[in-house]
Amino acid sequence: MLGRLRLLPNVVAVVACLICSYYCSFGVNSMANEPDSVAPRGRPSWKNETLRGFPDPTPRWKAVRSFPNISIPKLITLGHVPHSRVLLAVDHQTGYGGPSTVQQFEDRTDASEIRPFLKLPDIIYGIAFHPNFAENRFVFIGCNGKSIELNAVATRVLRFEVTEDYPFRCNPETQTTIIEWRSNGHNGGDLVFGRDGLLFVSAGDGTSDSDANRAGQNLGVLNGSMLRIDVDRPSNGDMYSIPEGNPFVDIEGARPEIWSYGLRNPWRIAYDAHSNQLWAGNNGQDLWESVYLIQKGANYGWSIKESNHPFHENQDSGPVSISPATFEHHHSEARSLTGGPVYRGKKFPELQGSYIYGDYSTGNIWAIRHDGEKLISQEKIARSNLQISDFDIDSQGEILIADHAGAVYHLERNQDKTGNDFPKTLSATKLFTNLRQEVATPGLIPYQVNSPLWSDGAIKKRWFAVPADKTIGFKAQGSYDFPDESVIVKSFAFEEINSDNAKQHFDSEPRKVETRIMVKLAGEWFGYSYRWNEEQTDAFLVEEQGRDEELKWVAEQGEPVEIRWRYPSRSECMVCHSRAANFVLGLSTEQLHAASDTASQVREIGAQGFFGETWESPDLQELRTLVDPHDAQQPLDLRARSYVHSNCSVCHVKEGGGNSKIVLSAFASQEKMQLFGKKSMHSVPGMKGELLADPVNPDASLLLQRISRRGAGQMPPLATQRIDEAAVRLIRDWISSKAP
Repeated sequence: MLGRLRLLPNVVAVVACLICSYYCSFGVNSMANEPDSVAPRGRPSWKNETLRGFPDPTPRWKAVRSFPNISIPKLITLGHVPHSRVLLAVDHQTGYGGPSTVQQFEDRTDASEIRPFLKLPDIIYGIAFHPNFAENRFVFIGCNGKSIELNAVATRVLRFEVTEDYPFRCNPETQTTIIEWRSNGHNGGDLVFGRDGLLFVSAGDGTSDSDANRAGQNLGVLNGSMLRIDVDRPSNGDMYSIPEGNPFVDIEGARPEIWSYGLRNPWRIAYDAHSNQLWAGNNGQDLWESVYLIQKGANYGWSIKESNHPFHENQDSGPVSISPATFEHHHSEARSLTGGPVYRGKKFPELQGSYIYGDYSTGNIWAIRHDGEKLISQEKIARSNLQISDFDIDSQGEILIADHAGAVYHLERNQDKTGNDFPKTLSATKLFTNLRQEVATPGLIPYQVNSPLWSDGAIKKRWFAVPADKTIGFKAQGSYDFPDESVIVKSFAFEEINSDNAKQHFDSEPRKVETRIMVKLAGEWFGYSYRWNEEQTDAFLVEEQGRDEELKWVAEQGEPVEIRWRYPSRSECMVCHSRAANFVLGLSTEQLHAASDTASQVREIGAQGFFGETWESPDLQELRTLVDPHDAQQPLDLRARSYVHSNCSVCHVKEGGGNSKIVLSAFASQEKMQLFGKKSMHSVPGMKGELLADPVNPDASLLLQRISRRGAGQMPPLATQRIDEAAVRLIRDWISSKAP
């Protein structure tokens, strides 16, 4: 929901009068002769009295932390040891590769002790216990790492024997490789047993983007498929055999292990013995996330299609016609689906038989009912700010939720019915004493950023508010930590065509289009958009799914410009304003402090007590800051770095949404950026070259090409419809400057 108020909106030229009013509001002029000190001043009193609850129907459930004394760094996978009250949790502290450690702890609310179960040099994706575990003690692990046999990175299924007494341990001497295949990207690697004892294994397309190896429609490789194998009857020198009934055994050149194909990256699969249903959540690429009720012999289209929509249509299909997704989500609703189980617990009878799944980026959780022939219903049942990496079932048959940030959650009924009074108009928020002129209420503090995000040329104003009894967590670098009840506000406006047919407002003041609000409640950030009316008297809350609108009255240098404006959905907000980016983007030292100023916004905010009474102003000369990318007085390298920092690094950070290795922080070394002379992990149709930034041939740089286009492959991928031409020139000059 908030993820990206993507805000990739932001390029602005804040009007001179706004700059003046901003500095006056902080009393900067009084400090001109005292650059090294700021007299303490009382901060304006403010309390969040209106932005509470939710404007949308309250979901029937909520996510609640299950084991407050248990923390698993980088929690990626959960499991349950059969016939016990022992749960398993996989962490991978070194990032998205290995090693991984499987920890175990007792299924008790007061559990506090974790013990090792298994450690591998691989990244572990899935855990499946043999149906006859009580007799044979077999556990199967889906993972990805270096294969000695293949001399390559591979997705593998390993088998271990487990000791009989708690704390359980996998005997490393019993490690047996069941099956493996080359894969170094979208790996799949999850696994479940069907009720006939056959093992299903998911396989992603094996690359990082765009199905570069065209595996999705190739039955000759295991990648991009759902596999079904018999691990109890090894044959032909393999540790498995091909079950009777696998659909492609008689097709020449096809791998007989394949059960269905055309999958990009099936992230979590689940089998329900009661209904004999196999489900998969499938990660999309450009625009669509998918849920599949997996059918024998089906082709789900990747990469001819992304979900139900065209992608690479100029390639041959496999031998089976393409089946549609069972359900799909546009990226305005979800960005990285995580599949879950079919619910068969006792706690929530109304969820019986529902397939549960969630989204890593937005934290939303949904339930689907399907009778095997058709979709019966689909409902959002909970919202959260969790990075949902897995679902599982506890020892009582109830749902567990893995939060990649390091905790385990469960579902509880949501008794909070607030939200009916959530302000439907901007005036009802009481954030402004004069809404038409955007005069902020005392306590709503204006601020500016050094390097604004590109927002199709919009003029923007920004404010923040913090309750009088709370403080902001200061950081020398990175977004500040804000307390509950805090509010962030940003308005967007454009100059208007000056003609007899156009209505002018407020003596040629820019015409306001949208005001966005972020509010933090109960530890979670939520984003809302308000659309200004024609009369410019008020703005009205935009519906949950967002909306698009053609702005035909915009003027640029006196000439009319048509802009397709996107009012973001609640989910789109959270895509940019993600946990990986610490939610708040513009309120940071590098954006607020300007080294050349005699006074700093950072110091001014601190002087008013927002950082707490004991906060001491740091040495301003030591603070690293961004600059205006279009200020020709600044060094080219810093200008370009500032631009990519504010427009790109939100996603291109560790565990952000950017699916690449580049690091676009302005303060990363050139080597750490992994940008100049480096090959792209992605392939985008219609683009020439293979280097991210090619100083010898700048126009062939993929970075430059992606910011120079709108549509498939554009960067940033959300919230901009127009090319930032000035930025294109800046980035071209920057890349050229690195030539030998």
